[in-house]
Amino acid sequence: MVKTPCLAVRSSGKLFLIDAGEGAAARIGQLDLNLAQVDPIFITHWHSDHFGGLAMGINESWFVVANSPFNIYGPYGIYNTMEGIRKSFGPDILFRSSNRQGILDPILAVATPHLVNIAGEQTEIVQDIWHHGNTYVSVFAVHHEPVFPAFGYEIRFGPCKVIVTGDTHVFDTLESIERDADLLISEALSYEQYISKLKQTGNNRRARLRYEKADQIIHYHSNTLDIAKMATKSGVKSIALTHLIPPPVTEEDKKGFVTGMSKYYSGPIRVMDDLDEIVLSDSGRGQGRVEYLSDEN
Repeated sequence: MVKTPCLAVRSSGKLFLIDAGEGAAARIGQLDLNLAQVDPIFITHWHSDHFGGLAMGINESWFVVANSPFNIYGPYGIYNTMEGIRKSFGPDILFRSSNRQGILDPILAVATPHLVNIAGEQTEIVQDIWHHGNTYVSVFAVHHEPVFPAFGYEIRFGPCKVIVTGDTHVFDTLESIERDADLLISEALSYEQYISKLKQTGNNRRARLRYEKADQIIHYHSNTLDIAKMATKSGVKSIALTHLIPPPVTEEDKKGFVTGMSKYYSGPIRVMDDLDEIVLSDSGRGQGRVEYLSDEN
């Protein structure tokens, strides 16, 4: 999802998510995916737009008769968040399980948290945390200060390597982390469009303040030109831009969002829409093949 992040991944017979922004459960349904089969969910950080749909995802998965509790992986703060969800949904769990005895097990209505703890805010370490079949998920630290810790994730299956940045500005050690990735799924801020949109918001005090404080947003997101430069350094083969700032409204906005990137990066760049799909497969040459499928197809 573009505005409130949620990436669904199917691999090795598993369906899992990275982040669960508001509306995640509804979007999964629109993709004809079975919410009851989702497990696990990996959270990049505890900004509300990245986990606002987590509670409903857990609850709806239980209600459509999942066989086991969700497993949630995430940074420090995960226990408090999961406990808050458990408490807030407590009455709902009680009422529904009482009404559907023998069908809805209340034990399955509560997710199992797994704290991901990696050391240092400038580490090059990419740490394995989960695998199933030939699919491996690893985690690395990113820079989204003052949010700390914040993570990105690496997904490997067969010869395919995918990097999901989470929210971060581009930093030096991404070069080794992204090295030879078949696909980089990156959050993105178009500086030119962002400043232009702010200037168009009016001349009232609130609008002026947003413009004056623009650096508060810019400093911890990934500038599109920096993404392009780092992707070239790292040998990234394809870039998918998501969680876009500002969100494009028109096709002209989408085209303008990548202005200047081709000066620094010659590979494919796709500005993603909600419900777009990407298929990765073995090219037969020891690397992944990337195919983009839009919702319109």
